[in-house]
Amino acid sequence: MLKIIRNMVAFLVIATILAFAGLTYFSSGRSFTNKDDVTGNTIGNIYNGGLFSEQDGNIYFRNDIAGGKLYRMDAYATAFSKVSDDTAAFINADDNYLYYVRAKDTEEIEDDLPMFRNTGVYRVNHLGKDLKAISTEPSSYLMLYGNYLYFQRYDVSQGTVLYRSHINGKQGRVLDKDTAIPAVVDNNTLYYTDTSKDKNIHGLDLSSFTSHALYDGSIKYPIFTGDYIYYINLEDKSNIYRRKLDGSNDEPVIKDKVSTYNITKDGRYLIYQVTDGKKNRICRYNLQTLENETLKKGNFNQIHVTEHYIFFKDMDNQKTYIMLTDGSSEITTFSPPDLDALPEQE
Repeated sequence: MLKIIRNMVAFLVIATILAFAGLTYFSSGRSFTNKDDVTGNTIGNIYNGGLFSEQDGNIYFRNDIAGGKLYRMDAYATAFSKVSDDTAAFINADDNYLYYVRAKDTEEIEDDLPMFRNTGVYRVNHLGKDLKAISTEPSSYLMLYGNYLYFQRYDVSQGTVLYRSHINGKQGRVLDKDTAIPAVVDNNTLYYTDTSKDKNIHGLDLSSFTSHALYDGSIKYPIFTGDYIYYINLEDKSNIYRRKLDGSNDEPVIKDKVSTYNITKDGRYLIYQVTDGKKNRICRYNLQTLENETLKKGNFNQIHVTEHYIFFKDMDNQKTYIMLTDGSSEITTFSPPDLDALPEQE
Protein backbone atom coordinates (compact mmCIF):
# COMPACT_ATOMS: atom_id res chain seq x y z
CA MET A 1 0.00 0.00 0.00
CA LEU A 2 2.82 2.39 0.92
CA LYS A 3 4.53 1.62 -2.39
CA ILE A 4 1.34 2.46 -4.30
CA ILE A 5 1.05 5.80 -2.48
CA ARG A 6 4.69 6.62 -3.25
CA ASN A 7 4.16 5.79 -6.92
CA MET A 8 1.06 7.99 -7.04
CA VAL A 9 2.91 10.93 -5.43
CA ALA A 10 5.81 10.50 -7.86
CA PHE A 11 3.38 10.39 -10.77
CA LEU A 12 1.64 13.56 -9.60
CA VAL A 13 4.96 15.39 -9.17
CA ILE A 14 6.13 14.38 -12.64
CA ALA A 15 2.79 15.29 -14.18
CA THR A 16 2.89 18.73 -12.51
CA ILE A 17 6.44 19.36 -13.77
CA LEU A 18 5.51 18.31 -17.29
CA ALA A 19 2.36 20.45 -17.26
CA PHE A 20 4.31 23.50 -16.06
CA ALA A 21 7.01 22.89 -18.68
CA GLY A 22 4.37 22.54 -21.36
CA LEU A 23 2.64 25.74 -20.28
CA THR A 24 5.96 27.59 -20.23
CA TYR A 25 6.84 26.30 -23.70
CA PHE A 26 3.41 27.15 -25.04
CA SER A 27 3.50 30.67 -23.57
CA SER A 28 7.04 31.55 -24.61
CA GLY A 29 7.07 33.71 -27.69
CA ARG A 30 3.29 33.92 -27.64
CA SER A 31 1.54 37.29 -27.37
CA PHE A 32 -1.56 37.49 -25.22
CA THR A 33 -4.14 39.66 -26.94
CA ASN A 34 -6.51 42.36 -25.71
CA LYS A 35 -10.09 43.35 -26.21
CA ASP A 36 -10.45 45.78 -29.10
CA ASP A 37 -11.13 48.82 -26.89
CA VAL A 38 -8.23 48.47 -24.44
CA THR A 39 -6.11 51.61 -24.02
CA GLY A 40 -2.61 51.72 -22.57
CA ASN A 41 -2.48 55.28 -21.23
CA THR A 42 -4.37 58.55 -21.45
CA ILE A 43 -3.49 60.68 -24.45
CA GLY A 44 -2.87 63.65 -22.15
CA ASN A 45 -0.15 61.64 -20.41
CA ILE A 46 1.32 60.57 -23.73
CA TYR A 47 1.55 64.17 -24.94
CA ASN A 48 3.54 64.89 -21.78
CA GLY A 49 6.02 62.06 -22.29
CA GLY A 50 4.07 59.07 -20.97
CA LEU A 51 6.14 58.90 -17.77
CA PHE A 52 3.21 57.54 -15.71
CA SER A 53 0.65 54.92 -16.74
CA GLU A 54 -2.06 53.47 -14.50
CA GLN A 55 -3.49 50.00 -14.93
CA ASP A 56 -5.52 47.74 -12.62
CA GLY A 57 -4.57 49.48 -9.36
CA ASN A 58 -0.91 49.96 -10.22
CA ILE A 59 1.01 52.96 -11.55
CA TYR A 60 3.97 52.20 -13.80
CA PHE A 61 6.39 55.09 -14.03
CA ARG A 62 9.82 56.33 -14.98
CA ASN A 63 11.80 56.73 -11.76
CA ASP A 64 14.18 59.62 -12.40
CA ILE A 65 15.73 59.21 -8.96
CA ALA A 66 16.76 55.71 -10.06
CA GLY A 67 18.15 56.89 -13.39
CA GLY A 68 14.88 56.65 -15.30
CA LYS A 69 14.30 52.93 -14.69
CA LEU A 70 10.85 51.44 -15.03
CA TYR A 71 9.14 51.16 -11.63
CA ARG A 72 5.75 50.23 -10.21
CA MET A 73 3.75 51.56 -7.25
CA ASP A 74 0.18 51.15 -6.10
CA ALA A 75 -2.59 53.64 -6.91
CA TYR A 76 -1.82 55.61 -3.72
CA ALA A 77 1.89 56.06 -4.51
CA THR A 78 3.22 53.53 -2.00
CA ALA A 79 4.65 49.99 -2.14
CA PHE A 80 7.37 50.63 -4.72
CA SER A 81 9.11 47.95 -6.77
CA LYS A 82 11.44 47.95 -9.74
CA VAL A 83 10.12 46.37 -12.94
CA SER A 84 13.08 46.81 -15.27
CA ASP A 85 16.50 48.45 -15.53
CA ASP A 86 15.43 49.87 -18.89
CA THR A 87 14.96 53.64 -19.06
CA ALA A 88 11.37 54.19 -20.09
CA ALA A 89 9.11 56.85 -21.60
CA PHE A 90 5.71 56.77 -23.33
CA ILE A 91 4.69 53.92 -21.04
CA ASN A 92 1.53 51.96 -21.89
CA ALA A 93 0.09 49.09 -19.88
CA ASP A 94 -2.46 46.37 -20.52
CA ASP A 95 -3.38 43.25 -18.54
CA ASN A 96 -0.30 41.34 -19.69
CA TYR A 97 2.45 43.71 -20.81
CA LEU A 98 4.13 47.06 -20.49
CA TYR A 99 5.05 48.85 -23.70
CA TYR A 100 7.48 51.74 -23.70
CA VAL A 101 10.06 53.68 -25.62
CA ARG A 102 13.55 52.99 -24.38
CA ALA A 103 14.71 56.52 -23.62
CA LYS A 104 18.06 57.71 -22.37
CA ASP A 105 16.93 61.31 -21.88
CA THR A 106 13.42 62.75 -21.46
CA GLU A 107 14.38 66.02 -19.83
CA GLU A 108 13.49 67.92 -22.98
CA ILE A 109 10.73 66.64 -25.22
CA GLU A 110 10.88 68.81 -28.31
CA ASP A 111 7.66 69.65 -30.10
CA ASP A 112 6.89 67.62 -33.20
CA LEU A 113 10.25 65.85 -33.30
CA PRO A 114 11.21 62.33 -32.28
CA MET A 115 13.58 62.05 -29.37
CA PHE A 116 16.63 60.83 -31.24
CA ARG A 117 18.30 59.39 -28.15
CA ASN A 118 15.54 56.81 -27.91
CA THR A 119 16.35 53.37 -29.16
CA GLY A 120 13.06 51.80 -30.07
CA VAL A 121 9.78 50.42 -28.76
CA TYR A 122 9.91 47.48 -26.35
CA ARG A 123 7.58 45.19 -24.47
CA VAL A 124 7.97 43.33 -21.17
CA ASN A 125 5.53 41.51 -18.94
CA HIS A 126 4.47 43.02 -15.61
CA LEU A 127 7.42 41.36 -13.88
CA GLY A 128 9.89 42.93 -16.29
CA LYS A 129 10.57 39.60 -18.03
CA ASP A 130 10.30 38.37 -21.64
CA LEU A 131 11.74 41.52 -23.20
CA LYS A 132 10.67 41.91 -26.84
CA ALA A 133 11.64 44.56 -29.36
CA ILE A 134 8.68 45.92 -31.32
CA SER A 135 10.82 48.42 -33.23
CA THR A 136 14.49 49.33 -32.92
CA GLU A 137 14.15 52.72 -34.61
CA PRO A 138 13.99 56.00 -32.65
CA SER A 139 10.35 56.45 -31.65
CA SER A 140 8.00 58.67 -29.67
CA TYR A 141 4.31 59.32 -28.85
CA LEU A 142 3.62 55.62 -28.35
CA MET A 143 -0.09 54.82 -27.94
CA LEU A 144 -1.68 51.40 -27.34
CA TYR A 145 -5.20 50.74 -28.51
CA GLY A 146 -6.58 47.22 -28.67
CA ASN A 147 -3.89 44.98 -30.11
CA TYR A 148 -1.99 47.67 -31.97
CA LEU A 149 0.65 50.23 -31.13
CA TYR A 150 0.61 53.62 -32.85
CA PHE A 151 3.70 55.81 -32.71
CA GLN A 152 6.09 58.13 -34.47
CA ARG A 153 9.04 56.28 -35.95
CA TYR A 154 12.18 57.64 -37.52
CA ASP A 155 14.57 56.03 -39.95
CA VAL A 156 17.09 57.42 -42.38
CA SER A 157 15.23 56.45 -45.56
CA GLN A 158 11.72 57.62 -44.60
CA GLY A 159 12.29 60.31 -42.00
CA THR A 160 9.64 60.64 -39.29
CA VAL A 161 6.41 58.78 -40.05
CA LEU A 162 3.27 57.69 -38.23
CA TYR A 163 3.55 53.94 -37.79
CA ARG A 164 1.45 51.03 -36.56
CA SER A 165 2.54 47.63 -35.30
CA HIS A 166 0.72 44.70 -33.78
CA ILE A 167 1.65 44.13 -30.12
CA ASN A 168 3.51 40.97 -31.24
CA GLY A 169 5.86 43.14 -33.31
CA LYS A 170 4.39 42.03 -36.63
CA GLN A 171 2.07 43.59 -39.23
CA GLY A 172 3.99 46.86 -39.17
CA ARG A 173 3.01 49.53 -41.66
CA VAL A 174 3.39 53.27 -42.29
CA LEU A 175 0.10 55.10 -41.76
CA ASP A 176 1.19 58.62 -42.72
CA LYS A 177 4.48 59.67 -44.31
CA ASP A 178 4.37 63.07 -42.64
CA THR A 179 5.23 63.89 -39.04
CA ALA A 180 2.02 63.13 -37.14
CA ILE A 181 0.94 62.42 -33.56
CA PRO A 182 -1.78 59.84 -32.77
CA ALA A 183 -4.63 61.08 -30.58
CA VAL A 184 -7.34 58.42 -30.21
CA VAL A 185 -8.97 55.46 -31.92
CA ASP A 186 -12.75 55.42 -32.11
CA ASN A 187 -15.12 53.43 -34.28
CA ASN A 188 -12.20 51.89 -36.21
CA THR A 189 -10.83 55.34 -37.03
CA LEU A 190 -7.50 56.70 -35.90
CA TYR A 191 -7.58 60.42 -35.19
CA TYR A 192 -4.24 62.19 -35.40
CA THR A 193 -2.71 65.61 -35.92
CA ASP A 194 -0.48 66.29 -38.88
CA THR A 195 2.20 68.47 -37.34
CA SER A 196 4.34 69.05 -40.42
CA LYS A 197 1.71 70.41 -42.83
CA ASP A 198 -1.84 71.62 -42.19
CA LYS A 199 -1.95 70.89 -38.41
CA ASN A 200 -5.55 69.69 -38.77
CA ILE A 201 -7.02 66.66 -37.06
CA HIS A 202 -7.21 63.82 -39.57
CA GLY A 203 -9.22 60.63 -39.49
CA LEU A 204 -7.72 57.40 -40.85
CA ASP A 205 -10.08 54.53 -41.61
CA LEU A 206 -8.29 51.46 -40.26
CA SER A 207 -10.00 49.13 -42.72
CA SER A 208 -9.28 50.98 -45.97
CA PHE A 209 -6.31 53.02 -44.62
CA THR A 210 -7.63 56.15 -46.29
CA SER A 211 -7.51 59.45 -44.45
CA HIS A 212 -9.00 62.92 -44.69
CA ALA A 213 -8.98 66.11 -42.61
CA LEU A 214 -11.84 66.20 -40.12
CA TYR A 215 -11.27 69.29 -37.96
CA ASP A 216 -9.65 72.40 -39.44
CA GLY A 217 -7.31 74.69 -37.55
CA SER A 218 -3.79 74.87 -36.21
CA ILE A 219 -4.44 72.23 -33.58
CA LYS A 220 -1.90 70.92 -31.09
CA TYR A 221 -2.41 68.15 -28.53
CA PRO A 222 -6.16 67.46 -28.94
CA ILE A 223 -7.78 65.65 -26.02
CA PHE A 224 -11.16 64.03 -26.65
CA THR A 225 -13.16 64.01 -23.41
CA GLY A 226 -16.89 64.02 -22.83
CA ASP A 227 -18.66 65.98 -25.55
CA TYR A 228 -15.63 68.11 -26.43
CA ILE A 229 -12.23 68.22 -28.06
CA TYR A 230 -9.78 70.39 -26.13
CA TYR A 231 -6.64 71.63 -27.85
CA ILE A 232 -3.93 74.27 -27.97
CA ASN A 233 -4.82 76.75 -30.71
CA LEU A 234 -1.60 77.72 -32.50
CA GLU A 235 -3.44 80.44 -34.45
CA ASP A 236 -4.50 82.25 -31.27
CA LYS A 237 -1.38 82.69 -29.12
CA SER A 238 -1.41 79.03 -28.01
CA ASN A 239 -4.57 79.56 -25.97
CA ILE A 240 -6.58 76.46 -25.05
CA TYR A 241 -9.79 76.07 -27.05
CA ARG A 242 -12.51 73.50 -27.19
CA ARG A 243 -15.14 72.50 -29.72
CA LYS A 244 -17.91 69.94 -29.76
CA LEU A 245 -17.23 66.57 -31.32
CA ASP A 246 -19.18 67.57 -34.43
CA GLY A 247 -16.76 70.48 -34.92
CA SER A 248 -19.19 73.21 -33.84
CA ASN A 249 -19.03 75.82 -31.06
CA ASP A 250 -15.30 76.49 -31.23
CA GLU A 251 -14.51 78.64 -28.18
CA PRO A 252 -11.57 79.71 -25.99
CA VAL A 253 -11.22 78.13 -22.56
CA ILE A 254 -7.85 79.44 -21.32
CA LYS A 255 -6.78 82.85 -22.61
CA ASP A 256 -3.08 82.49 -21.83
CA LYS A 257 -0.11 81.18 -23.80
CA VAL A 258 0.01 77.50 -22.86
CA SER A 259 2.94 75.19 -23.52
CA THR A 260 1.40 71.97 -22.21
CA TYR A 261 -1.71 70.76 -20.39
CA ASN A 262 -3.65 67.72 -19.24
CA ILE A 263 -7.17 66.89 -18.03
CA THR A 264 -8.00 64.73 -15.01
CA LYS A 265 -9.64 61.39 -15.67
CA ASP A 266 -12.99 62.53 -14.27
CA GLY A 267 -12.99 65.49 -16.67
CA ARG A 268 -13.21 67.97 -13.81
CA TYR A 269 -9.87 69.78 -13.86
CA LEU A 270 -7.67 71.16 -16.62
CA ILE A 271 -4.05 71.53 -15.50
CA TYR A 272 -1.90 73.77 -17.68
CA GLN A 273 1.43 75.58 -17.85
CA VAL A 274 1.44 79.27 -18.78
CA THR A 275 4.63 80.28 -20.56
CA ASP A 276 4.29 83.93 -21.54
CA GLY A 277 7.75 85.07 -20.46
CA LYS A 278 6.38 87.24 -17.65
CA LYS A 279 4.31 85.28 -15.16
CA ASN A 280 5.13 81.68 -15.93
CA ARG A 281 3.11 79.35 -13.75
CA ILE A 282 1.19 76.10 -13.55
CA CYS A 283 -2.56 76.50 -13.04
CA ARG A 284 -5.72 74.51 -12.42
CA TYR A 285 -9.04 75.31 -14.08
CA ASN A 286 -12.28 73.76 -12.86
CA LEU A 287 -14.28 72.88 -15.98
CA GLN A 288 -17.49 72.67 -13.92
CA THR A 289 -17.33 75.82 -11.79
CA LEU A 290 -15.02 77.76 -14.18
CA GLU A 291 -12.78 78.70 -11.25
CA ASN A 292 -9.12 79.27 -12.07
CA GLU A 293 -6.16 79.22 -9.69
CA THR A 294 -2.37 79.32 -9.79
CA LEU A 295 -0.85 76.20 -8.27
CA LYS A 296 2.81 77.16 -8.40
CA LYS A 297 4.83 79.95 -9.99
CA GLY A 298 7.68 79.00 -12.31
CA ASN A 299 8.41 76.79 -15.29
CA PHE A 300 7.00 73.28 -15.31
CA ASN A 301 6.23 70.57 -17.84
CA GLN A 302 5.34 66.89 -18.24
CA ILE A 303 1.96 67.08 -16.51
CA HIS A 304 0.55 63.61 -15.81
CA VAL A 305 -2.67 62.41 -14.22
CA THR A 306 -3.75 59.18 -12.58
CA GLU A 307 -6.96 58.37 -10.72
CA HIS A 308 -5.82 60.03 -7.50
CA TYR A 309 -2.80 62.16 -8.40
CA ILE A 310 -1.40 64.89 -10.59
CA PHE A 311 2.34 64.85 -11.31
CA PHE A 312 4.42 67.55 -12.95
CA LYS A 313 8.11 68.35 -13.30
CA ASP A 314 10.27 71.38 -12.65
CA MET A 315 12.15 72.25 -15.83
CA ASP A 316 15.00 73.91 -13.92
CA ASN A 317 16.08 71.20 -11.51
CA GLN A 318 13.97 68.25 -12.65
CA LYS A 319 12.10 67.76 -9.40
CA THR A 320 8.80 65.94 -9.73
CA TYR A 321 5.82 67.25 -7.79
CA ILE A 322 2.67 65.42 -6.73
CA MET A 323 -0.79 66.57 -5.64
CA LEU A 324 -4.22 65.02 -5.28
CA THR A 325 -6.89 65.22 -7.98
CA ASP A 326 -9.64 65.96 -5.43
CA GLY A 327 -9.27 69.75 -5.65
CA SER A 328 -6.94 70.25 -2.68
CA SER A 329 -3.97 72.58 -3.19
CA GLU A 330 -1.19 70.84 -1.25
CA ILE A 331 1.84 70.15 -3.44
CA THR A 332 4.72 67.96 -2.27
CA THR A 333 7.85 66.56 -3.87
CA PHE A 334 7.48 63.09 -5.32
CA SER A 335 10.49 61.11 -4.07
CA PRO A 336 10.27 57.40 -4.88
CA PRO A 337 13.13 55.25 -3.60
CA ASP A 338 16.05 54.04 -5.67
CA LEU A 339 15.80 50.41 -4.60
CA ASP A 340 19.20 49.55 -6.05
CA ALA A 341 20.82 52.16 -3.80
CA LEU A 342 19.25 50.91 -0.57
CA PRO A 343 21.50 48.91 1.76
CA GLU A 344 20.87 45.19 1.72
CA GLN A 345 19.01 43.76 4.68
CA GLU A 346 21.03 41.35 6.78
